[in-house]
Amino acid sequence: MGMKKDMADREKNTRKDTTTLQDTIARVRRWIFEDGTAPDGQHIKKTKLGFFSMAPVRSAFSQRFAAFGRNVYQLFVPDLLHEFELGVWKGTFTHLVRTIIAAGRDGVQKLDER
Repeated sequence: MGMKKDMADREKNTRKDTTTLQDTIARVRRWIFEDGTAPDGQHIKKTKLGFFSMAPVRSAFSQRFAAFGRNVYQLFVPDLLHEFELGVWKGTFTHLVRTIIAAGRDGVQKLDER
């Protein structure tokens, strides 16, 4: 995590809400709810969902935005606070505030307003 190879892998293998994935989810859901297949059974693990460790769930966003050709996984911005350790974020924020203070004027007050 955080290495160049990891970043390259994440960019190369991004999740895409394709029609193939949507069809696979629909098929697996039919197997589970209509045919009584076990959700964690070998039959389902052999599908694309099992290969990528995905659950057979389709979000309301996916259902609504699919008609517009939107990839639902690109709609949400990652929460940056979960990407930092608390101490690292505190140090970064402290540095930011000190930089604003050094710049003078009313930068800290504007930051507080936001």
